Amino acid sequence: MFLAATRDAVEEAKRFTDELAEMRFRWDHRLADFRESEGLRPQPRKGAAVLRCMEQLPGVPIVTARAAEALLGVTFPSASGALEELVGAGILTVKDPVKGERGERAFLATEVLDLINGAERRLRYTRWDLPSG
Repeated sequence: MFLAATRDAVEEAKRFTDELAEMRFRWDHRLADFRESEGLRPQPRKGAAVLRCMEQLPGVPIVTARAAEALLGVTFPSASGALEELVGAGILTVKDPVKGERGERAFLATEVLDLINGAERRLRYTRWDLPSG
């Protein structure tokens, strides 16, 4: 039973990884489309804060501008600009304000959160659930 449950967990991890890769592909296209609509070149320069921020979102799907500043090692205006660009591209959504953060807005990668929730649900409701009690 342990080996079968391990196999199922590995299969779910592969599925989750594939879903993250598909999501990132969609994000790349959304960002390029948004940038073109703003009169910018479709691809940001290599190492741009917006690209580095997007790469971090699967591991940090909820972030503030201050947190992005520290995470990316960039200035606050650069972090804020990257987050706003990702909002414009439909990659992030905004939640106002964050308690305890002096009114700072939180930026959410809801697609990442949805993938995590879906994977958790699939793993939770398997034939490996043990009876409670």
